[in-house]
Amino acid sequence: MKSSISDKTGTGTRLSNFWKRKSEYSYWLYRFKWNYYPSLRILNCAPLHVDIEVTDACNLRCIMCIHGLGGVTDVGFIDRALAVKAIDQCSELGVYSIKFNFRGEPLLHPDIAYFVRYAKEKNIMEVQFNTNGLPISKQGIEELIDAGLDRIIFSVDGANKETYERIRVGGNFDRLLGNIDTFLDIKRDKCLKRPFIRVQMVKYYGAEDEADQFIDYWTNKKVDNIAIIQKQDRENKEGYPLKDGKRPTGRTFCEQPWQRLNVNRDGKVLMCCGDWDRKVIVGDLSEQTLREIWKSRRLKSLRSKISKGMLDKIPSCKNCFRPTTYRWD
Repeated sequence: MKSSISDKTGTGTRLSNFWKRKSEYSYWLYRFKWNYYPSLRILNCAPLHVDIEVTDACNLRCIMCIHGLGGVTDVGFIDRALAVKAIDQCSELGVYSIKFNFRGEPLLHPDIAYFVRYAKEKNIMEVQFNTNGLPISKQGIEELIDAGLDRIIFSVDGANKETYERIRVGGNFDRLLGNIDTFLDIKRDKCLKRPFIRVQMVKYYGAEDEADQFIDYWTNKKVDNIAIIQKQDRENKEGYPLKDGKRPTGRTFCEQPWQRLNVNRDGKVLMCCGDWDRKVIVGDLSEQTLREIWKSRRLKSLRSKISKGMLDKIPSCKNCFRPTTYRWD
């Protein structure tokens, strides 16, 4: 009998990650702060993690994404100078982690390998991004690995071509598998531990019954991490998220404003990665520093409301798609 999904993708991968990173004390300090500071209402002197949106453009129109839902119409790329400014400030503040994406596909930016290399040169501990894994060549893959990329997260929704290409509209399943194989091959040929390669599948419509098949395939490929994620109803139009078809009964705490900041490609700063429509802008990197924004009265007031469970009073939080910010029966 096969193990349960939670056994294969929960405890197993946590133990695997622990073994692979057991000597990395700074990483475990970072994860301790990430997991426990928010619940204790301890505000670190700087954000623990910063998302830098290198582009809000995407090559796909996935059925659950803001691009597939028609929510982004004016797209572009971050200016190199602005990205460098953000990375410099992260380095000065001692930010542990940078992720080079938000609402777009980071591999579309021609300078993505440069940004990774620069961030590593500035001593950012973990440099990473999520990707659909398609718009890149073998040369581009090698450049990213040589730049020092620490972690790459591939979105592979489905265990077969039919399911994947129905969910990830415009995608090419065979090309994606080939690109992931190339990452694995180059990493192996160079005898490298990095980047950590994670593949994840969200249980969207039609993919719910493919989890075991997905896990078996990628276990045989020996990727570093495999995740099965519950569907988030981002496409729900009734003003609230759903969980297994049920309505929430109330709101609860959200940890993100104690963990991260999100720098958009135009320099506008958000307090979380769930504000796809940019309803609550907490700062502007062209006018303020990340330190000023992190310690601002604006964010202090928002954190106070969130601590009191007043998420419905904050535009970006009111209809948040993250189920962890709701109470459920």
